[in-house]
Amino acid sequence: MAPRKKYKCSVIVVDVNTTPEFKQEAIRCYLSICGAIYFAENLDRSQLILINTAETNNKRNDRDADRYKNIVEATEMVAYDLRNVSYIEDALPANGNWLEGVEVAVDALVSSKESNLYDTYQLIVLSDLSTPLNMDKEHIDNAIENIRRALNDIDAYIYFLGPVIPVPRMLQSKKDVYNWVQNLERNNESSNVQLAIRILEKYMGVICDTEMGLDLVHSYVNGKKGYPFTEPLKFEDLEIVTACIKLLDCQSLLSLRRDKEGYSEKVHVQAEDQSKEVEKSNVIRGLALHNKLVIVPQDVAKGVKSYNRFFKLLGFTDISKVPEDYMLGSSTSVVVPYGTKDSEIGAVNYIIKACLKMQKYGIALRAYMKNTRPKLYCLIPKENPLCFIAVELPYAEDIHIQYETKDCDAIKFKEDAYPDYDNVGQLKNDIYKYLDSVAFEGRVKLHPSLRQNFNKRKTVTNLLRKIKGLRGSLGNFVIASSNSFTGEPVEQVRLPLGELRIEFPEELYDSINQKWFPNNEVAMEADDDVF
Repeated sequence: MAPRKKYKCSVIVVDVNTTPEFKQEAIRCYLSICGAIYFAENLDRSQLILINTAETNNKRNDRDADRYKNIVEATEMVAYDLRNVSYIEDALPANGNWLEGVEVAVDALVSSKESNLYDTYQLIVLSDLSTPLNMDKEHIDNAIENIRRALNDIDAYIYFLGPVIPVPRMLQSKKDVYNWVQNLERNNESSNVQLAIRILEKYMGVICDTEMGLDLVHSYVNGKKGYPFTEPLKFEDLEIVTACIKLLDCQSLLSLRRDKEGYSEKVHVQAEDQSKEVEKSNVIRGLALHNKLVIVPQDVAKGVKSYNRFFKLLGFTDISKVPEDYMLGSSTSVVVPYGTKDSEIGAVNYIIKACLKMQKYGIALRAYMKNTRPKLYCLIPKENPLCFIAVELPYAEDIHIQYETKDCDAIKFKEDAYPDYDNVGQLKNDIYKYLDSVAFEGRVKLHPSLRQNFNKRKTVTNLLRKIKGLRGSLGNFVIASSNSFTGEPVEQVRLPLGELRIEFPEELYDSINQKWFPNNEVAMEADDDVF
């Protein structure tokens, strides 16, 4: 059985004592963060805390009435709900201490840790940090130290979204983001921005404007603590102990939540004439395969053989037979030895070295859970460190079109069509120079790999625009019908796998069998060195 899935939790701190312009920006940012979760079916949770507000209502103030004033815990740790924005809109501003508000938010995150339901913790502060801080130096130092210690204990990230901090160059990776934050100018000033930078010193988090922050809230997070897939890799009659550890995962698109009250009773209609209903008793299940209809019996489950999850090495193929265009699967994993014995570790490394030597990819089949659809994987050998990179491949049924690629350098230009150039080489150089001029570097703050999925963000934005009364109270807002969306659907085309020939070198199997599994009953005599 697969381990129980865990979820994200966040505490969003909103400063209500700011300029009217920034307050509207904070509301927009809050709705964007919540909308990406609210419209989806998941169990992520969030808590809203208001700072610099005329009211006071928080647990720390209950224990110490002289401190932690002008801070309101507007909600508990609950499901993301856009209606909570009314708390921000209705709050009256006052001068408080934002640093104490961050302490209250940290307490809420630490408390959520006890439930053991979450594996990602985020503290998001929406503030331009313009309200002066009314705390003495000792209290400031103690507060910063407590915040850093508590967030480090639960491996949480903190985001100060509001201050405009210049970005000298495009940030291409999480390491770039971390280095940029750590190299921000620090001085002895006690300004709010400098205090926020002190919190981030040697710590995971960012301080930036809201536009850049909306992307980093989704991409600059601690990775989900997944569990390795430890089913043994079966190679003929051998079982080699390995672990598949997820390396990359695609950003899931928005899966809209269902309005259960708005659903009507399901009916069956004819495909040719949808005005004609069909009785449920006359409906026959089937599958359309290779332009043929395959009838599925009503008692099909009785004849299906149950199977447990597995990981099977089918064979090997030349590297040239699996170009990068085919590696379009939804996830990528690292396959490494997981056993404790020398034979278990050595067998995996032996196969990897053999693939590197013979320029082969492994082709494997894996079912992640019991009775689930097996997926096809390409095992790419890597030398440093020694491992396989498992990339999902499409099945033959997923292939829609055939295509051929062309080498740009091999394109023959007609010289008479370009009279301004003396030779084709000069023309090519100018083309490459132009392509370099429109590169991302120096033109945008974040590399596309750190940006939120464009379609997901656009969908959320459109849904937010469909909410009635968004500018006023959202106490009774209604989601517009999906039929009101405009725009043409985007056609999706899968790239073909082509003909993949899998080979099974007997000498490699025999060599592994003899070298690492000498007690195997079917072991045969063979040369130890297949290289």
